[in-house]
Amino acid sequence: MSTYQPILDTVFNSILWFIPAILTISALKLLLEPRLKGIVGELAVGLALKDIGEDVLTDILIPDGKGGLTQLDHVVLAPGGLWVIETKNYKGLIFGGEREKRWTQRLGRQSFQFMNPLRQNYLHTEALKALLPNVPVRGWVAFAGEARFPKGMPGGVSALRSLRKDLSAFVPDKNVAPDLHAAWKRLKRKMRTDRAAKREHLAGIEEKYGKGRATPVGVGLLVISVAWLLVMWLR
Repeated sequence: MSTYQPILDTVFNSILWFIPAILTISALKLLLEPRLKGIVGELAVGLALKDIGEDVLTDILIPDGKGGLTQLDHVVLAPGGLWVIETKNYKGLIFGGEREKRWTQRLGRQSFQFMNPLRQNYLHTEALKALLPNVPVRGWVAFAGEARFPKGMPGGVSALRSLRKDLSAFVPDKNVAPDLHAAWKRLKRKMRTDRAAKREHLAGIEEKYGKGRATPVGVGLLVISVAWLLVMWLR
């Protein structure tokens, strides 16, 4: 036996135990990072919106008018009407115009496409208008991350740092009218925030668009990690 064999065996065994740790970390990153980024972005935008209106509702579900539910990141009760704010927490370079169906995120040499958030939020504002007829509703998109728009930011879109200023230009300097307070109360009665509604909403998204790749890959890595640990423990 080589003099170095015990050292090599120790190093090899350490690597075998280290691999499931890497798999687990990778799985948790795939499963949790997108949601954590979304939560951070929504919290930051929610704080900024408190200076715009009297009240803010965050992460609510309302009927989409098609038998399902749609999720609104933020709804603001402000003088002149209700604002529906779509939040995106992206980094890198963003390319896209108001009328384009899909926008592009560029990270180094990689490019990813995503739905135009202005179009996405239009569906949300229309759903809220249907739920609260005759109530003024406007939409806006807030980018809470470090994304930059090399060709200029489209109308109706703000970076977090300028969100208060941009929206304040459209908010009249007066109190919220009684009819808007009444509409706000109706919205609170009709909105959904319970887990059953969130499961129903997620099922509707998966039925329409299919499951995201990150979830099955993340779960698969966790299964492999657990199986690896069991084999190591029993050998």
